[in-house]
Amino acid sequence: MQPLEVRVTDIRREAIDIRSYGLTPVDDHRIPAFDPGAHIKLHLPNGMARSYSLINPPENGDGYRIAVKRDAAGRGGSSYLHDHVKVGDIFKADTPANNFHLREEAEHSILVAGGIGITPIYAMAHRLTDLGRNWRLYYTARSLAHAALLESISTLPGKVQTFFPEDGTPALDLRAIFDNAPAGAHFYCCGPAGMLDHFIASATVSSDFVHIERFSGQTGTINDRGCRVKLARDGRTISVSPGQSILDALLDTGIKVEFSCREGLCGACETKVLKGIPDHRDFILDDEQRETNRVMMVCCSGATSDSLTLDL
Repeated sequence: MQPLEVRVTDIRREAIDIRSYGLTPVDDHRIPAFDPGAHIKLHLPNGMARSYSLINPPENGDGYRIAVKRDAAGRGGSSYLHDHVKVGDIFKADTPANNFHLREEAEHSILVAGGIGITPIYAMAHRLTDLGRNWRLYYTARSLAHAALLESISTLPGKVQTFFPEDGTPALDLRAIFDNAPAGAHFYCCGPAGMLDHFIASATVSSDFVHIERFSGQTGTINDRGCRVKLARDGRTISVSPGQSILDALLDTGIKVEFSCREGLCGACETKVLKGIPDHRDFILDDEQRETNRVMMVCCSGATSDSLTLDL
């Protein structure tokens, strides 16, 4: 599907360094449907493409709303939105994608958000409320002033517990969250990388019940040992040097590959593996998908075998 042209209809201050942006299609058509946890990739006028979670209810077919935190250590996407984008600006957006699915059939859902990680969690809370499901939110941020969307989400019937270290409240105890949850609950977490790692380490239930969304990757060295990549359709074999991504090697050879985040977060570069064993470094595939070795994210994953054959 072709990217949409969207217009910025309003900009709101949600918290310190966080703004939300209303986006509607330029042609006034209804937007493509999406589920809670979904994100869209924006193609900004400065040439950058960045993905942001959708925070508006999925049934609202008139537009999208995203919330963006200014990231001083980022690569310029959030700064551009904060400093240059104004109401009336038009840019392209891909249709929604979702790597953070809500298990709507679960009777109990435990939501955990850190900072700007509230964005996909916010949409999930609204959906669970509409379904009449039981849910509880644990929300931590530096302070109350840094907590976006809190006033709105606190009006929902789920139980919301907040943790603001700079305001002197107790710290979030992730292990206690698992220990005190109802049997059969599904757990969702979005926040800083360290928090997500601790969340996974604290889990006392099967990984089938634990779901996370990362906004930035920590993949380490992309391809430690180098490899040969055979292109089944193209017919060529390319060499990938140690420390070089397969994606970069493909692009350097003139092979066109879809990509966006370069961190194993978005799934845009997913490629079918015909032969060989990938070294999976992404945050998209689950354990079962990794074990089959049928697909890989070429932006960040390498090979444990000497060569790979890809469906390219």
